[in-house]
Amino acid sequence: LTYYLPAAVVPPGEQEAAVLEHLRREGFAYRQDIARLLRITPAQCRPLLGRLVEEGKVRLENQRYTLL
Repeated sequence: LTYYLPAAVVPPGEQEAAVLEHLRREGFAYRQDIARLLRITPAQCRPLLGRLVEEGKVRLENQRYTLL
């Protein structure tokens, strides 16, 4: 079980922007990378990343997330 102090976690309202900026900078990321970036668990990333894929902002291919 991983626990992060609330002050260490990227606030929910800033997570999408942080993910998109990371993908712009790095080109791609795995869910583990995004979890580390946001300081949340990979399971907690799943809804955010799923929404970004559904909205057409991000593509998931071979377990890698990239910008569209």
